[in-house]
Amino acid sequence: MSGITTPLVVALPKDHALGRRKSVALIELKDEAFIAYPREAGTGIYWQVMDLCAKAGFRPRVVREVLESATLIGLIAAGLGVAVVPVEMSCIRFEGVAYHP
Repeated sequence: MSGITTPLVVALPKDHALGRRKSVALIELKDEAFIAYPREAGTGIYWQVMDLCAKAGFRPRVVREVLESATLIGLIAAGLGVAVVPVEMSCIRFEGVAYHP
C-alpha cells in the first residue's frame, strides 16, 4: 500500500440508528455488516479501511465485496450493510443512504 490516503466517510442506510447523527465514530460500526471494495481492486481503499478499523480496535465483518461504486451504494440503500468510502462517493445519491464524516 502506498502512503497516499483518501479522505473517507461512512455510508449507511438513512434509517440506521446512526443515520441521523452528524458524524459517526468508526468504533460505533464494530458490530455492523460491511460492504467493501475487493482488496485486489487496486485503489488501496480496502487496506486503508482495514487499517483504520484495526486502529479503532476491531476487524470489520465484510459480508460483500463489490467493484462498482453505484452497486456498493445500492446495497447500502437496500439495508445490507455499511461502508467506509472515499468522500467523493457522497455525490452518488440513492434514496435512503446517508453519508457521515
